[in-house]
Parts: sequence; C-alpha cells; structure tokens
Amino acid sequence: MIPFADYIQSIKLVRGGAASFAKDTVSFSKNKDGLLQEEGVNIPRRYYRGGYISYMSETDSTNYYKYSSEFGESTHLKTGTVIVTEDEEIAPNGKLESDKLMPLTEGSSSRFIQQNISSLPIGEFTFSVYAKFKGERYVRLVYARNSSPYTVYGEAVFDLVDGTILSNVSGQARIEDSGNGWYRISVTGTSTVSSNLFRISLGDTATEAGSVEDGVLLWGGQVEESHSATSHIVTGSSSASRGNDEFTIGVSEDDITHFAVYYNLNLDDVGDESSRVSFTSGTSSNNIQVRSQPNGTSIRIVVQMDGELFSDYVDVGNYNNDIKIAFSFSDNIMNVSLGGEIVSSNTFTNISFGGFTKIINAGNSVTDDSTRFSGLINEVMYFPMTLSDAEINYITKN
Repeated sequence: MIPFADYIQSIKLVRGGAASFAKDTVSFSKNKDGLLQEEGVNIPRRYYRGGYISYMSETDSTNYYKYSSEFGESTHLKTGTVIVTEDEEIAPNGKLESDKLMPLTEGSSSRFIQQNISSLPIGEFTFSVYAKFKGERYVRLVYARNSSPYTVYGEAVFDLVDGTILSNVSGQARIEDSGNGWYRISVTGTSTVSSNLFRISLGDTATEAGSVEDGVLLWGGQVEESHSATSHIVTGSSSASRGNDEFTIGVSEDDITHFAVYYNLNLDDVGDESSRVSFTSGTSSNNIQVRSQPNGTSIRIVVQMDGELFSDYVDVGNYNNDIKIAFSFSDNIMNVSLGGEIVSSNTFTNISFGGFTKIINAGNSVTDDSTRFSGLINEVMYFPMTLSDAEINYITKN
C-alpha cells in the first residue's frame, strides 16, 4: 500500500486480495496546499508533507468543546475586557471562519475567553485550538477544575511569532505549525472531577496591560479524551464525534515459509501500547505487529507464529520521525531491520506460520477500535520471498 494512489481501491497487490477502507463520519485531511480538507464518509484521508503523501489513521474521538469555530456564541464566556470579531480571516480549512480575540481596554486586566464543560468523563483530556498572531504574541491555555480549589491540570504559554512554548506550567504542552501563520496549540492533563473550565488568555501572565489593537485569530477549539490532539472535529450547539479509519489489505497465503513485510509509519504519541499495525490471520495465533509504547520513544514488535510468541522493544528516539521497519522470514528464522540495520532476530520452534489473510491498522480485527493505529501510514509492503539482511537494511534506511 503506497498512498500516492488517487484512491485506495486502485492499489495493486502482488498476490490476490483486495484493499478496502471504511469510515462512518466526515473528517479532515491535510491537502497539498497545507489546508485542512473535509472528507466524506468512507473516503481515505491523506496527509501531504510537501510532495510526500501519507494515509491518516485515527481512533474515534469526541469533541466536547461547543461551537468550535464560533467564538462569538454565548457558550464562550468572555470577561468584560474581551471581544470577538467573527470571520476575520482565512482559517486553516481555507474558509473565512476565523475569529479575532482582542482586549477592550489598554489597562492592566484579565483578558480571556472561557468555556465551562460539565459531565465530562474523569481522565486524561487534551484542550487544543488553532491560533494566529494578530498583534498579541503570547497566548495562554488553561485547563482546570471549575470549582474550588480550581486545580489546574494543564497550563502553558505559547509564542505565536516564534512558534514555541514559552512556559509549560502544568500538564503537557504542544505546538504544531499549521501553515500560513497558524499554530495548533494544546495542553494535556488528567482531571479528577467532571466539571472543568477551558480558557484562552491573551498575554503571558494571568493579568497584564495590552493594546486594544492587539489580538489573536482563533479557529477549531477542541476538548477530547486523549493523550494528544487528534484531527479537528467540528461542533455546533452540542458535542460531536469522529469515527475511526479502517484499512484492510487482503493477502491470500495459507502456508508462509519465505516472505517479508515492510512498514513505514509515523506514530502518534498515544501514551500507551494500544496503537498497532498488523499482518494477521485475524487471531493471535499468527501475527506480525508494531505497537506504540507509553514512553513515546520506543516501539514493541510482536510476532506470533502458530501461537509461539516473540516480543522485543526497540528504541526509535521519538515519534516525530518516520519509522521504517522490515521483517524477513526464512522457514523459522526471522530478522528485523529498522533504520538500515538489524535490530532483532529470532529462531522459532515452528517451521512456519499457519497463514495470513490481511494487513490492517489495528490488532487482530480491523473493527477493534481499542487497538486502532493512530498516526500516518506512509507505505506497507508484502514480499512473497525472503529478503536478505542487505535488502531489508536498504529499504529501511532513512
């Protein structure tokens, strides 16, 4: 599977099987112009990085932040010092939907917009928004308990000129360049109550002086139960959800003794080992998996041959880079290459796998959202032959 094809149905396979894709909701791709592009139901989502194209794969998620791009709505509580000018400039989706947040006075004051959300599940949440410099350089995000003692779960200040995190007070802060001067900024923390506040403040302190001409552009607010921000989910007067992406490539092999599998992936930091890509028979008896890890710096490789389990952990540095990994088998001997070198080997007791039926972006079943791969799928290849160490090192070399 190479995502340069216009449609996943046009992918050519070496041996048998068909490629399929399923998604039951509208969601966003990132197109060749760097803009977010809305995709309909059952349309594969592509992510362009210059001339490089990947497929997007995410689990389902819910955005609890209402009126995600309509900051003039009364749901967004504004202090007496803040005003929003609606539909100011082109937003990250290429439409005239961004709103301008700016102070009303020159004097020292609190300048923020806030949404209070009750009845949330208790757990880890990420609060994110797209922001663009419009005179005010610094923006502060706060995710906190909405009652005494107002415990802060996530707080950070972002520099919209340099595109950096100025300070990370609590929780985990992230900033991502979204093109055309836009940045997606976020804080992640773990709440202990179900009623919380989500605040966007102007300036690098809670109270400071500022010019009435200074402000920021906002679009795409999101509050979701996740370890990091996922692709944007549009909301109106209520919360909204995005369905997961399901990829399947059918492979008809009943008795595999000499073959190789290659994955080129870019993993999201999901904070656990639930994110997986698998070459599988549909059961745990025959499986070749790459799994995420809670530390966000290593991967786990899991190979099960007729129920015989091999597992290893490989350091990849971080999840910001593409990971190229290949498994090559000759009878019961396996060699694994990552980044152009052999990183793991094993000799199994069994002679061969019992059979495979598919490559999927999950664990044993493409419908298992609890093991849904979260990240970018750059390439997936199956070779009906053993590849030498030199060959697998060549294809995994960065």
